[in-house]
Amino acid sequence: MNLGLYSYLGASLAYGFLTFLLMFSWRESLQGKLIFISMFVSTCWALAAVQIALHNEFYLLPYRVFEILRYIAWYVFLLKLFDMALSGAEHNISFQRFSRKALFLSVGLASLFLINELLAKVLSLPGQYVLGIAGNVILSLLGLAIVEQLFRNSSVRYRWATKYLFLGVGGIFVFDFYLYADALLFRSINQNLWDARGIVHIFAVPLLAISSARNENWSLNIFVSRDIVLNTTVILGGGIYLLAMAGAGYYLREFSGDGGKIGQVMFLTLAVVLLFVVLTSSK
Repeated sequence: MNLGLYSYLGASLAYGFLTFLLMFSWRESLQGKLIFISMFVSTCWALAAVQIALHNEFYLLPYRVFEILRYIAWYVFLLKLFDMALSGAEHNISFQRFSRKALFLSVGLASLFLINELLAKVLSLPGQYVLGIAGNVILSLLGLAIVEQLFRNSSVRYRWATKYLFLGVGGIFVFDFYLYADALLFRSINQNLWDARGIVHIFAVPLLAISSARNENWSLNIFVSRDIVLNTTVILGGGIYLLAMAGAGYYLREFSGDGGKIGQVMFLTLAVVLLFVVLTSSK
């Protein structure tokens, strides 16, 4: 049974259906248009993944390109949510600077990794594959940092309308980090993890749909926090911890045989739980 085929086919159908629904909504809202773009790019990415599951190597480059474009689309959408708060922020100048710098740095970094993927098609340079894997680790961690900022700087009484957005997008980034951290250690993508990734997206789409239905104007009532740098340091520290735990799992797997594989999974699972706690803990 080709689990990857069915999981990514299901993800493509889920994303495609949500994209269709959003096509007739949010036409007056910039944030609504941006989430529509995110869903459309995700649909294209999932369709390319279906072809990869069918071992069609022609779609390998489109898959990798849409992988990074998906990150860029999410970065732009999430960071533009901060703009909804600028008119009511007491320190809107510094807040706006943070939003613009974060957008420039995140999209710029993702673009560099996109160029690396395009160059890999025509040039064979040493370390390109590892660089691509490391790039996905960094991009997923960066996405988690942005989600954390939105969560920690949004009004508590309005989080009922946005918690599904944080869970859906955060879950996608967490699993991406898990997948590529493992691939970075062993220099290859774990097929079982890759197959299960489509299932993660299938579960994420309903959460995104619920959040979209609860937010007519995508206004999170975000307030300016002076702890922006501190909060980002927390999530980056969680990422470093996850890498350390993955390294410990690597040595367990290498030196303890089959029992080490179980230890590796336990270590990585514990690390993911820590990241989840960081994202959902109160300020």
